Amino acid sequence: MATTKKSEADPLEAILEKLGAMEQRISTMETKATEPPALRVTPEPGNPYKDKKVVQDHLFASAPNLLSEGDVIKLKDTTEKAQTIMANMEKLRPEIQANIKEKGILGVVEDYKLTNARTADPKFRVNFPGIGSDGICMSELEIIERV
Repeated sequence: MATTKKSEADPLEAILEKLGAMEQRISTMETKATEPPALRVTPEPGNPYKDKKVVQDHLFASAPNLLSEGDVIKLKDTTEKAQTIMANMEKLRPEIQANIKEKGILGVVEDYKLTNARTADPKFRVNFPGIGSDGICMSELEIIERV
């Protein structure tokens, strides 16, 4: 099959057009990279003098309302934190060890912390009696009792 000069020029022109478009996209991306990022501004910041705490979450607006202060939760046995606590059981007081063996690792929610930007998983500060406080993601816990 013989090729003509015209049929060879068409694919070359198409490749050159695509290269030009890519060059234009790269230059657009470079100009955007030099611009500073826009600031996030909340429409109305919380008033620190009010009794009620105001938490605004842009990723998951209802996250602060999922759990409230005083809710009782159980740490899932499959989580890394639960496995670490179980591995160090002998360091805990005997009554704490007995409670964990009987009911599992229970804690009380203190407040809302943040939402993970990658997974959109809300995180809460939880107080584990006899162990301490730690940040626990919603996916790592089970709700036992709501206040």
